[in-house]
Amino acid sequence: MNFPYKVTRLCAAISTALLISCNAEDPDTSAADSATITGIAIDGYIAYGTVYVDADNDNRLSVTDSRALTDQDGYFSYNPTTGENYCADNASALEKRYCLRAYRHMENVTLRIVGGYDTQTGEAFGGSMSTRIASTSESVGHTTITPLSSLLAGISQDDQPAILVALGLTESDLSIDYLSSTDYSSQIFTKALQLHKSVVLLNELFKDHYEDSETSPADLSPYIYTEIAKQLQSSQHFTISETLLSNIDDAIRESLKNDDKLPAMFDTAHQDAQQTITRTDQIQTMISQLLDGTNQTVGVAAARAVEVAVQKILNKEPEASINSAIPDNITAGTLPQSELASYLTKLSDETVDLQVLVESSAPEVDVEHAAPDSSEASQLNTLNGYRIAFDYAEDTADGKIVFLFDGESHIPEGDVYGCIKYTDTADTQYDTQGTLMTGHWSAMPGNNYAVLLDVKLGSEAIQQQLVMKSIGIDGGTSNHQFRFEFAGKYGVWESEDGVTSVADSNQIPQDSTACSAYFNHQ
Repeated sequence: MNFPYKVTRLCAAISTALLISCNAEDPDTSAADSATITGIAIDGYIAYGTVYVDADNDNRLSVTDSRALTDQDGYFSYNPTTGENYCADNASALEKRYCLRAYRHMENVTLRIVGGYDTQTGEAFGGSMSTRIASTSESVGHTTITPLSSLLAGISQDDQPAILVALGLTESDLSIDYLSSTDYSSQIFTKALQLHKSVVLLNELFKDHYEDSETSPADLSPYIYTEIAKQLQSSQHFTISETLLSNIDDAIRESLKNDDKLPAMFDTAHQDAQQTITRTDQIQTMISQLLDGTNQTVGVAAARAVEVAVQKILNKEPEASINSAIPDNITAGTLPQSELASYLTKLSDETVDLQVLVESSAPEVDVEHAAPDSSEASQLNTLNGYRIAFDYAEDTADGKIVFLFDGESHIPEGDVYGCIKYTDTADTQYDTQGTLMTGHWSAMPGNNYAVLLDVKLGSEAIQQQLVMKSIGIDGGTSNHQFRFEFAGKYGVWESEDGVTSVADSNQIPQDSTACSAYFNHQ
C-alpha cells in the first residue's frame, strides 16, 4: 500500500520515536450496496483488532477487502452492552470505523481478525482467527469469531460434526460467549485456549521457516487450524506431533507452489521443531491444569499465567526462564491447592503488568510485584481534561509528543488529541514542528492503569491502535513511566510531569498549525 511520500516518511520517523506502525483506513463500502456484519471476537475479548472480509480467501488483508475495527469490548457493528449501533446513519466518523459492511451477494466468505489487544491479559493478540459466512445477501446477525470457529473455517459443513464430537462440544457452543459472567464455561475456554496458543506457537515456527518467501502471508494460522481440524476428524484426538507438522508444511507449500523462493521441506526432526512440540504439549497441559473447573475470575487469571509462559517461549528465553513460567508442579497437577489458589488470586488483579512477569526469571514468585504501586502509578480511567507529555531523544534525533484528553469528566472514554514534534540533524526530511494526531481513548476494561488509544495521524489515512499503561516512577529521575504496546512491540517512555490537568480546553490544538504553536509556548 503506497502512501504519499511525505506522509510515509513522517510515519517512519514517528514509528521510530513512538514505536508504532502505519495502517491505512478501511475502504469505503456504501450502505446501499452492502450488508452489515455484526459480531464479537473472543480469545479474550479482542479490542481494536481489524476484522476483514477475506473475499478471495487468500489470508491477506487486501486494499479492497471490507474491514472494521473491534471496539473496546471486542464488538463490531453493534455493541449490545452499550447499545451502540456503529452502522447507524447518524453514527459519527469515529463510530463508523467499528462498522463492518461487505458487498452484497457474496457466498461462502471468510471473516478474519488480526491485530488488536486481548483485554483480559492486556497483551497484543497474536495470530489470527476466522469464521465462515454462508452469504452476505442480507445483513449478517451476531457472529462469534473464536478459536473454535477458526478450527471449522477451513472445513466443509459435512465434516464439522465429527470435529465437534472429538472436542466434546456441540454446534450451539460455537456461539456462546464462554468468557462472560453469565455464560462462562471452563470447558469451552480450555479447548479454545489450548487451540489458539498451540496455533500461535506453531505459527511462529513456520513463519521463521518461510520468512523469505515472496508470497507467504505474515500469518499462517489458517493453515494450522485446518490441519488440526483434519487431525481431529481422522483420529478424534488433538496432539502436536511430527506428522501434524509435516501435514502443515505440505498445506503451506501447496498454497505457495508458484513461489520461486520456497525453502527446502520443513525438517520435523530439527531441534526447533522438537522444542516446539515439547513446549506446546506443556502449554496444553498447563491450560488443562489451571482452567479445569474454574469460575470466570480464576479462569482469566489462569489465562494470564499461560500468556506469560507463551510469551517467554516466543521470545526464545533461556530454558530456565521458560521452565520457571511452566513449573512442573503445575503441569503435573501436584502444586498444593492452597498455593495454586494464592498464585491465581494474585494474577486475578487486572492491573498486573504481564510484561514484568515475562521479563522476570521467576514470574510465579514475582507476580505480587507486577501490579503498579498505587502510590506511584497514575490512574488512567478518567483522563478527560488532562494531558501527558513526553520528550524523546536518541542519537541525532529528538522530539516531543503530548496527548491531550477531552470529553465529559468521570467518563472512562473520550477524544484524544496528540501533537508531535520531531527533528533529526542527520536526516532533516523527517522533521516536523507540529503534526496533529486525533482519535479516541477508552479505559482498558477492569484496569484503572491502562488505556486503549485509537489515533489518526494528521489529515492522511494513517491509523494506529496502541495501549498505554502507567507503570510507576523511575527511582533515578523521578519521572513517570508509561509502557506503550503495539502489535506485539513494547517501549517504555518517561514523562517529567505525568498526568497533569489542562487548564483551558482552548489549549487543545485542532490542527497541525496549532500543534506548532502549542510547542512554541511550552
